[in-house]
Amino acid sequence: MYESRLRVPGKSPRTACFALLWLVGAVVLPAIASGQTEEAAGSASGGALASEGRLASGDGRTSAGGLAPSGGLVASDIALLEEAFRLQAELGSEVWPTWGPMETPVLYKTGSQEFLIGHPSPPDQFVMTGQTFRGQPVLAAASTDSTFYLAAFPYEGTMTVVVSRPSPDSDMARWVVLANHEMFHVWQKRVRPGRVVEPFVGAHAMEHELSFPFPYDDDAVLSLLRLDGEEVFLGCSADSLPPATARRTVGLLRHVDQLGPSVFSDSLAFVYKKWMEWHEGVARYTERSLALLASDDTPYSPGEAFAREFPEASFEGLRDTYASDLNPIRFVGEGVSGRMAFYYLGMGKAYLLDRLLPEWKAQYFEKDLDALIAEAESAPMCQVD
Repeated sequence: MYESRLRVPGKSPRTACFALLWLVGAVVLPAIASGQTEEAAGSASGGALASEGRLASGDGRTSAGGLAPSGGLVASDIALLEEAFRLQAELGSEVWPTWGPMETPVLYKTGSQEFLIGHPSPPDQFVMTGQTFRGQPVLAAASTDSTFYLAAFPYEGTMTVVVSRPSPDSDMARWVVLANHEMFHVWQKRVRPGRVVEPFVGAHAMEHELSFPFPYDDDAVLSLLRLDGEEVFLGCSADSLPPATARRTVGLLRHVDQLGPSVFSDSLAFVYKKWMEWHEGVARYTERSLALLASDDTPYSPGEAFAREFPEASFEGLRDTYASDLNPIRFVGEGVSGRMAFYYLGMGKAYLLDRLLPEWKAQYFEKDLDALIAEAESAPMCQVD
């Protein structure tokens, strides 16, 4: 789930309506981004959307008058969605070796309509538009929901990327990258549902990422976050990390982690911190890594449709957008507060692990980030002669 950072005049990026929709849609939120069951089912066609159940046979849906709601996806909508899948198919495995082209249900919202693609159990209000997207039928329903979405959550029991049409003055290249952040959430859940401990149990069983009562105003908790952020920032942003420094960094972060149970009066709040870093922080790391790859010395070339519909969009320009993204890590618990603290802490820990334990991604779906950093103490990077 992402905080909206595109300009949408007159719309709140996170409203109570959104929280309610997620809660009703499936408060379960099983492990990070909840939903389907593994990318391994990824399509060899470069991420073509899957179609199961009723959709597999075309479903034959029409509205009462035999027609879909007014109109289908316009060319710019199709170009945006296609580019999101194209970027993931081309660069996803460069960030995560096993994140190849994948099938992902999408709910695309335009304000007056919403379009569902590749979902195994579309609700009855959705009807056929006559369009296809990457070989799959596009279904449509009328909508009065004005909330702006960049999210992934269970929709009708299936983890789904839920995104809104961006405003015309938005950075379209960044929209594509942000959509990949949400696609990564779907993959997180599919690969290893429930392997990393979640906080949504017991007294918090009915909570979710947006509603969890984390003690953001507790001074001791904020101090712990500041210590965590400072060490993570120093470790992931330094020009070099010699073994003695690496060992010190790992040792200090291990001690900070060990302080957690005594700082948090609610043990599940400590679990929430770890889960959010693992869930949202690593998604942010993936988002930034994709953006930097797309803007490197041999920048990613968008597809013809995207280039035609959005001639001003620049993937090269993403480097400037994301270059300074590590700086806020050191202000976690102070200037950087609320849920965004975990986006930055988790992202920083992922970059630190790239330095300390290059093979960490092989264990990512089994352990939280703090456990992986603790393991790095015995890694070659931390060995002092």
